[in-house]
Amino acid sequence: MTQQLFNLLAMSGGIVALITAIVALVIAVPVTYFVVVNVQKSKYQGAAEKANKIISDAENEAKRITKEAEMEAKEDAHKLRSEVDAEIR
Repeated sequence: MTQQLFNLLAMSGGIVALITAIVALVIAVPVTYFVVVNVQKSKYQGAAEKANKIISDAENEAKRITKEAEMEAKEDAHKLRSEVDAEIR
C-alpha cells in the first residue's frame, strides 16, 4: 500500500512538472517574441531618427554654403562693377 501511494505521488509529481513546463513555455514564448520585436522596433526607430537628423543637418549645411556662395558672388560682382566704373571715369 505504501509503495503504491509513493508510486502514485511520484507519477503525479512528474505530471505536475510536465504541466508546469508546458505552461512555462506557453507563457515564455510569446513574451520573448514580444520583447524581441519591441527591441528591434526601438533600434529601427532610433536609427531612422538619427538618419533623418543627418539628412536635415546636411540640407541645412547645403543651404548655408549656397547662401555664402551667393553672397561672395554678389560681392565679387559689386567689386567688378566698381572697378569698371572707376576705369570708365
